[in-house]
Amino acid sequence: MTVKFPDLLACPQCRTTMSYKGGNKEGVLSCIGCSLTFPVINAIPRIINEDEKEKQTVESFGHQWSKVPSWNISDKNSKLVDAWVWRWFGWKDFSGLKDAIKNYRVILDVGSGLGHELDNFASANPEAAVFGLEPSKTVDISVNVRDKHNNVLLVQADIMKPPFGQGTFDMIFAKGILHHTTDTKTAFRNCVELLRSGGEIAVYIYNKKAPIREFTDDLLRGFLTKMNSDEAWESCKGITELGQKLSGINIEIELERGIPLLGIKPGKHNLQRLMYYTMFKMFYNSEFDFEENNLVNFDWYHPEFAWRHTPEEIKSWCNEFGLDIIWFNEEPSGIAVRAIKKEQL
Repeated sequence: MTVKFPDLLACPQCRTTMSYKGGNKEGVLSCIGCSLTFPVINAIPRIINEDEKEKQTVESFGHQWSKVPSWNISDKNSKLVDAWVWRWFGWKDFSGLKDAIKNYRVILDVGSGLGHELDNFASANPEAAVFGLEPSKTVDISVNVRDKHNNVLLVQADIMKPPFGQGTFDMIFAKGILHHTTDTKTAFRNCVELLRSGGEIAVYIYNKKAPIREFTDDLLRGFLTKMNSDEAWESCKGITELGQKLSGINIEIELERGIPLLGIKPGKHNLQRLMYYTMFKMFYNSEFDFEENNLVNFDWYHPEFAWRHTPEEIKSWCNEFGLDIIWFNEEPSGIAVRAIKKEQL
């Protein structure tokens, strides 16, 4: 399914349809209702929210993807990340994703980044129109994914002011992005409003961590969010190095009692994993190179907004917004939920 702008696009201000004047790659979108205009550059509508509150977070993500443009692209890297995603959302593998989305015709990937999930969705269902919504400059890096498929359209815009009408999409996917907005619940609600009745939403949101880790992470974020991106990137290398060194020490300890009040469970613990889950984030996976590991830590510590939520919160939102949960997976790092929007009475 091929979609061209302004198909399915709506003014983020008044939700009225828009008209387009221009060529295949350059032009102007105009709101029929309130007369706002938005440029189209390199076939990407630039419907950008200029909210100062989100400026630092958007810039942070643009920086990290430009620093490591291989993220989700190299074969080894993409296979590891795919394994996480398949597990989180219960698809198990690419065939599982293909079967799960085969009947959807309009799909939105919120926070599409470098475009890896766009590639997966477009490949799994060539009959669907797959939209990538990305507020940062990363949208210009992902054009190679768009150009690979005839069913992908990129839009530079923000889910907090989405440029689509209500009930537009059969499926909305948002992995690791809603908690980086000014308000996770509002971003979640916006996604639900864009979903048609009977459509599916699949989101991954940070889980609330153990008390010491929450304290230490916020302490570090208090410093790192105030640094510019280059300074924060360099500072995170110390955190990454500690994770690397601890990962290289194969020490396991066994706790008979644990300390439940601090989120430390009884049983056997790898030293690095124990510190990682209960004291502060120092991600390191030997399957990634040092810069890729540093990206994961930077992604956690530098964006101004990085909210954490409990499973109970996510379930309550689904109930409040009229969703039936069909899959729910909680891990220490995050919560993945897939849900169907109930038919409107």
